Amino acid sequence: MSKARINQQYKVVGMCENIDIKTKTRLLELGFFSGEEVKIIAKSIKGGVLLIEIRGSVLTIRVNEASCVIVQ
Repeated sequence: MSKARINQQYKVVGMCENIDIKTKTRLLELGFFSGEEVKIIAKSIKGGVLLIEIRGSVLTIRVNEASCVIVQ
């Protein structure tokens, strides 16, 4: 997901296999379940943070965490 385009709608299809349990738990708490619609609103200038809309909420997430989410 870290390579996703701004203002594009994506569907979460899973998470990478080598994700640690702490990161996976955080992503699940934020709503990153299979089938959820996700929209990338903006990226930080240095590229370390993404602004994302999911389940009607707007949140920020680090790119290293976002790279564990698989979208299509």
